[in-house]
Amino acid sequence: MNYKLKKMMDIGRINIESIEPREEIGYINFHISDKGVEIRDLWINFSSEDKNFRGKGYGSVLVREVINHAKDIKAKSIFGHTQIDDTPVHSFYRKHGFIFEDKGKNGGINFHQPLN
Repeated sequence: MNYKLKKMMDIGRINIESIEPREEIGYINFHISDKGVEIRDLWINFSSEDKNFRGKGYGSVLVREVINHAKDIKAKSIFGHTQIDDTPVHSFYRKHGFIFEDKGKNGGINFHQPLN
């Protein structure tokens, strides 16, 4: 993977892009509060067959960056919310140690990871 990260921690965003050719791969948005770090949006570009960056580890890079940042700022947990029927997304977050629990707002499902 030949990429670079643009970390904008003060606004809760990390972008990832390929170096050559320079293309947007994706981003993750997060929010820091007293409860911990909330993952609000994770997007990986799949605009066409030749620009499908999904399934190549870029989402994992972004999630690990946010987890490490949450640990650095000594957050108590990292959490988020997803659609209840989006099983590929559930598998992705489980792979990174997240636990799915009760149904959340609008029929979705909450996930979290306690941090030490």
